Amino acid sequence: MARISTYGVDAKPELQDKVIGTDTNPGANLRTKNYSLQEIVDLFNQGNSLGVADQTIYRFQSDISEGRDPGTISFIAGGGVGNPFAATTTLLISKTASGGGNIANFLALFNGKDIILAETKNINNFGRYKISSISDYVPDTTFLEITLDVTASNGVFAIDG
Repeated sequence: MARISTYGVDAKPELQDKVIGTDTNPGANLRTKNYSLQEIVDLFNQGNSLGVADQTIYRFQSDISEGRDPGTISFIAGGGVGNPFAATTTLLISKTASGGGNIANFLALFNGKDIILAETKNINNFGRYKISSISDYVPDTTFLEITLDVTASNGVFAIDG
């Protein structure tokens, strides 16, 4: 590998650009690999690795045929892709953040508060809600059922891809 200073400077990085890193997975033998910036962004989002007060990242899960996944929000009956944010009054939210930690006590703080749900890849798809109630979802107590009153919205629920 050449010295870093011999490579050109890209003044405008793009999400498809590649960076070099070391694979530390067991059996990878610390091999050097390349990763796109988009893959790194996805890793941070999936692991809830970028801490911002009063914020956590969830994946919207529409297919619940094999059960609900930790770190997701969903509708009680599943589905919901294309459902307007304005028509949403109830959601299920995992007590486990996408990074794996239990955040049930943190989520309880939002009862009676305003929240924003937004698509990470198109923040113009959003709903702002006041949470009117939070309770355990009896069929699966690893999830909370939240009742929402919409205060502003734009767009529909989509799957972040």
